[in-house]
Amino acid sequence: SITKKIKNKLLPKQSVLLVSLWKSGTHWLAGIISDLTGLIPVYEATEEDYTIESVNQIKKYKSNYIIVRHLSSNPDIIYNETKQFNIKIVFLYRDPRDVIASNVNYRKYVEGIRENLPPFPEMTIKEILLWELNNKKLVERYTLNLPNWVEYKCNDIFKIKYEDLVNNTYNSVEQLTSFLAKNKTSEEINKIVENNSFEKKTNRSKGVENKESHYRKGIIGDYKNQFNESEQKILNNTLYKTLIRLNYINEK
Repeated sequence: SITKKIKNKLLPKQSVLLVSLWKSGTHWLAGIISDLTGLIPVYEATEEDYTIESVNQIKKYKSNYIIVRHLSSNPDIIYNETKQFNIKIVFLYRDPRDVIASNVNYRKYVEGIRENLPPFPEMTIKEILLWELNNKKLVERYTLNLPNWVEYKCNDIFKIKYEDLVNNTYNSVEQLTSFLAKNKTSEEINKIVENNSFEKKTNRSKGVENKESHYRKGIIGDYKNQFNESEQKILNNTLYKTLIRLNYINEK
């Protein structure tokens, strides 16, 4: 009946938690999940401890939202909160070399001068890269938290690689649809994929860069364009064990 349909629309919907590395297609995937579920993406960050803030936001936004959070801790801490409210987790990850390339680009060309941080716009790409790789807290996210999330065994966590989302968007969204228990036809999934494509969101082709956009370039392996050979070597040496664990490189 019409009355029943109206009531169903007014009922609170279970939130979804989207956890990702920064600069990993987070806005892109949040848009896809929003189209699949009708939920509203929300991202809030203050100066308080990020993990504590994530726990508090899970409680605050337990219904009707896509809670967008970046990687800050091991999965047990976050999962112990979401399971209380039957919130499913979507975990998006990307080759950390590309993440760092985007992050260095952002610091150099977008972030500007900020209090308590180095003057990134005045620094060279290599200087910013070395600052990133000498930042213990940041490196721990890549070398400890990231592989722990990827290897975490849990049926309530859907793990998706940015590279798979780029290379086979339809299949990735189809699997995500199943995980979220949404009934969508192939035509509906195709429409969601189309509406959230890089070209549709930016009016640019993939590879055409806008340094100030959340959808900066939309390609895989861009760290090779951002860094010279010596910088790539430093990056690979720092992340070597992580890249093996994540199957981005083979062990020598």
